[in-house]
This record gives sequence, C-alpha cells and structure tokens, in this order.
Amino acid sequence: MKIFLVLFIFLTNVYISSAQLVFNNGAYMVMDGGTVATPVYAVLGGTAIPLTPILVNTNGGIVAENEYHKLRYSLGTNTTNINVPFLRGATLTNKVDVSLAAITAGTGAGSIDFSNKAATITATGWDNTIYLPSMVTHMSQNTAPSTNGSDYAIDRFWIVDPTAYTTKPAGTLTFTYLDDELAANAGNTITEANLQPQRFNNVSNIWGDFISGINYVPNVINVLSNTISVPVTAVNFYAAWTLADRTNPLPITLKSITANCIDNNVKIEWITASETNNNYFTIEKSINAISFEPIATIAGAGNSTLDKSYNYSFSETSNTQIYYRLKQTDYDGKYEYSNLFSTTCGNSIATFSFEKVYATDENNLTLIINSTTTETKNINVTNTLGQVLYNAPHTLNAGYNQFIITTPSLAKAMYFVSLVNGNSLTTKKIIIQ
Repeated sequence: MKIFLVLFIFLTNVYISSAQLVFNNGAYMVMDGGTVATPVYAVLGGTAIPLTPILVNTNGGIVAENEYHKLRYSLGTNTTNINVPFLRGATLTNKVDVSLAAITAGTGAGSIDFSNKAATITATGWDNTIYLPSMVTHMSQNTAPSTNGSDYAIDRFWIVDPTAYTTKPAGTLTFTYLDDELAANAGNTITEANLQPQRFNNVSNIWGDFISGINYVPNVINVLSNTISVPVTAVNFYAAWTLADRTNPLPITLKSITANCIDNNVKIEWITASETNNNYFTIEKSINAISFEPIATIAGAGNSTLDKSYNYSFSETSNTQIYYRLKQTDYDGKYEYSNLFSTTCGNSIATFSFEKVYATDENNLTLIINSTTTETKNINVTNTLGQVLYNAPHTLNAGYNQFIITTPSLAKAMYFVSLVNGNSLTTKKIIIQ
C-alpha cells in the first residue's frame, strides 16, 4: 500500500537544516498564505549540504504558485546543484521544475530564493501582464506596437533570486515547462522549438540585453522532456525568468539618445544596448512636435549584444526649437518610435519641468508641472507608433501646476507626454500597467 503525504506550510519560515527534503511515492508539500508583507519560506541548507538537497523518489514535489511562497536555498559559497520540483496544483505530472547546476561559487553568505508564478486559469492565461512578478514592469517587444509581447511568452514565470551575495554565483539554469502553457490560451503564438529563456533586467527595466539561443547565450531545448537549459553568468543573474519564442524575443531599448547644436550644426547621437533583427533607423524632424518628416536613414546592426553607437550630423539654420524622434524598423517592416527629443541652434532655455505624471484611470492622466514663468504651452500625449492621442494648449502659472487630462482609453503600454512651445520641449515617459 502506498502512503501519500501532504504537508501544508502556512508559517513564515520552515527550516530544514543540514538535511535532505525527500518526497516518496507521490508525497507533496503545499505552501500557502504568503504575501509581499509576510512571505512564506521553506529554508533548506546549512553547513553540510547533502549531495542531493531535494530528493524525489518516484513522484512528488512542491506546490507553491505564488511569488511569495519561496524555497530558500542557503547555498553560501557552496557549489552543490539543486533541482526544485515545483508542481502546478497537486497534479504530480504537471512538473514545472527549475534547477541550478554547474555552479561557480559566489562570494558572501548568500542564498537563492526559488518561486514561480503563473496564470490562474491556463486556458485564458496568454496575457502575462496580468500576473507579472513584482520586479517585472512590462512584457514589451521591439516591434510596433511596443506594448505587450505576452503572446510569444509561455504563461509562467520562474523567480530565481540570489540574495545577500557580494558577488552572485553563476551556473546553468534548467526549466521544465508544460505544453498547455505555451498553447494558444486565447492569444499565444509560440513555436515550441523556438523557445528560449529570457530574464528581466530590473535595474535597466528591459528584457532584451540577454538573448539566449539567438545571439551569444546558447540554450539547449529538449521538446520531448520539455526542458530547456541556459548558462547564466553572475552579472546576468537577475531574478525573473520566462520562456519566449526566439523569433519574437522580448524587447531591446535605446540606452541613450541626445541632440546638440554647435555653430548651426546639429549632431544626433544614440547608443543601443542590444539589437535583434534591427534593419535600420530613421531620424524624423518636426517644428511642432506633431507632424514629422524623415531626414535620414541609418543602417542598424542586425543582431548585437554589445553597446552600439550611432550618430548623424546636419546643418540647421533655424534658431527655433526643432523636435526629433528616432524610428527603428526591423527586417519584417515592424517599427517603433523613441521618445521625442529636441535642440535649438539659438539661445532657448527651458522654463518648465514635469514633477510627476501618472494615470488616474484608463482615461485620465494627472500631470504636475513646475514652471518658472506664466505662459501657454501645448500638452501632447503620443504612443510608441507616434500617434497623437491628446494635443491641447494649457496655461501654466509660475510655480506648481496640476492638470488632469482626458485621453482615449489607454491600454497597458508605454506613452510619451510632452510639454511644448515654440522654444522648448520636455518629454516624460509613462508606462501604464
């Protein structure tokens, strides 16, 4: 007779020190009740970590589908491999394991927290923005519109978070995925053989500076066992991971972009942190920050994971403020725009600045603007396609001003709010989640 053990953990911490966590014959552990304020931990480790910290005999695992239900592995400077046998629900065949192997030791008395997060209802769970981990702010792609790439990512996140290290460890991560989490699910378009791990850089707020399996980080996928592995260096070891279709990787972003005028010559410079399928850039110019015309086309690097610098110079005799934006087009003809930027070859000084911009609801934005003068300026709201969603004059008084502007329904995406007059421009980026 088989005995099935179910262990429910509701406490803040459960310590399993200097021993194995063993699951025999279908036993499983359920973690529940964790919140951002009071996360639930099962802490595994100690001074003598066994060769196999978690052992599964026949079947079993951990049900912990919440970012705040964490298996803390007190690895320290050890290099003992670990496989965390996560399950979806209490179904023993629904394995969503994550493992760390081939470890290069970190420095410091650190540990690694393992958790995972998925759609509540798999059959309609294609939109990952509904269940983002706390450190992830978007699922944007480097295509137009730059709004939501969830349809090319499986419907799950793994959180593998090295904490309290001076230098993080390195190693190879292996993820086990479920076929029904890459199925259509009311929106997905994923080719299984094209899956690649991607992690979110929550310092730079981007996905695309780490493109496994397409540029410089090889991955190994086994579509029979539903596993995919990727090497991770210490510098790339951020917490949040998912699997995305490599033909539609999550985004690249501009690292910087500037425009300066010296002796009636404008020089526009920009740097990309990485590029994927980038065909070319188009520089567009405007005298009113609404209607733009192209003035130059510059070839892109195609695929790159290194910083790439670009510049373009041209003569400009006007002494009024001129507005620019950068359009990036990929090999498929898809495109996106940068935020607006400007320069003047005269002597204009900006007299205003955004203090705060935030969405009150899906139709209203609140703007707090500091002005040194009393004057009328236009407020523009545009999306990453360059479409103008709002454009109207507003009178600013000297000091702090608050405006609530009504726009068409704003989907979860990135937008640019600009304050414009004939001599100056200030732009604020806002991400609606």
